[in-house]
Amino acid sequence: GGARHNLARTWCGNGAAPADLEQALRELDLAIAEQRRIRAKAPDYERARAFLMLHLRLRGNCLARLARREQLVAVAEELATDVTNATHLRADARFWLRAAEMLEPEPAEANAALRARYEMAALGALLAAERAGWDSNSRLSEAVYRPLEALPGFRELRRRIEAKLDKSPPK
Repeated sequence: GGARHNLARTWCGNGAAPADLEQALRELDLAIAEQRRIRAKAPDYERARAFLMLHLRLRGNCLARLARREQLVAVAEELATDVTNATHLRADARFWLRAAEMLEPEPAEANAALRARYEMAALGALLAAERAGWDSNSRLSEAVYRPLEALPGFRELRRRIEAKLDKSPPK
């Protein structure tokens, strides 16, 4: 699984063509299947779970670049189950926000409800990342987080994160 993950990374570098991203997805599908087999045989094997989450993150990045919203949402839903890893949870939040960006403006009513669901899931992932130990220098000021500005709780989260970062020694 790890070897296939590394191979997939070679296919999905910056500027990768869609065909290269497709090849990366094929490798990741094999890596994910292998990790799922290992987890089925040894459900408490922590490294298998950690590798599975890494494969899912890379898969999500490829799917986001290919604008495959429904598949990205499936990855985001599974990645959200890793409630102890702040890095995975922050990636999960970004996947939810990328999925929201992919929604068409019409039909407005249906997509507005879906967009709200995705944005709430993103905020939930960020709050879970904070509970898991927020190990990032991100102050949540990047453009990707703008849709969350109006949500109750986001500004407070950003203030808590900024205060924590201001108190921490430089890395």
